[in-house]
Amino acid sequence: MIFMLIIFGALKIELSGIIRYAAARRIFKKNSTVIYKGKIGKYPTVIAVTGMGKDRAMAAADIVCGISEVSNAEIKKVIITGFCGAAGRNLEAGDTVACRKVKNLTSGRDSEAGEYTLSYPDKALKYNNMRTVVCGCTDNVITTPEKKAELSKKHNVDVIDIETYWLIKAIKEKYPLHVPVYCIRSVSDDCRTRVPDYFKNGTKLKIQIRLFRSILLSFFSFRELSTNISSFRNIKIARQSSNDCLSIFARDLI
Repeated sequence: MIFMLIIFGALKIELSGIIRYAAARRIFKKNSTVIYKGKIGKYPTVIAVTGMGKDRAMAAADIVCGISEVSNAEIKKVIITGFCGAAGRNLEAGDTVACRKVKNLTSGRDSEAGEYTLSYPDKALKYNNMRTVVCGCTDNVITTPEKKAELSKKHNVDVIDIETYWLIKAIKEKYPLHVPVYCIRSVSDDCRTRVPDYFKNGTKLKIQIRLFRSILLSFFSFRELSTNISSFRNIKIARQSSNDCLSIFARDLI
């Protein structure tokens, strides 16, 4: 019986810990998708860095599905991971959560309404008292506390990200129906924190331009400087939390 664990994340910084844990090596790159292959325990593991946003996430799911070792595996389990923003006041930077329900919050604009419910083994949630939450999937990074509060109240969501719904949709459409999907995310900003605008989805060049502009503004604006310092500190905390939890969660699944 051939088993394959598949892990998706938008950015390498979100996956660096699991890449090291699996002793994974890069095997190829296509557009924004970078594929690594390693092992967790004795089981082969494919790790996909997708890039940010709906289109990149769905393209990565398609690319991974086409890898011969993945398509030939008789048992597959999929983990979606990375950072998320907190929409509710009971979550702080560094909290690691399991998304039990994932809602598409872009339906008002593109008429693609829907949601998915995910199930988890009890033992996989016990580590670090991992909480289950409702995740809302938007079309861009939500940067203001006001917008986070609005989404939380309107849609009854606890956290927000921009890829999970679309990855699940692509996996359900392209992979065998019985493939279980799990989503483990680490909070990188609480609901009171403003996120720098350069984290908004866009091309790599646009993000770099926004980052450069923000760094320049930091020399003249205490608010911009404070936002950047807080953001980098929270990302460091979220990254450590993800590194600590994800490898154990993945090991428990197999």
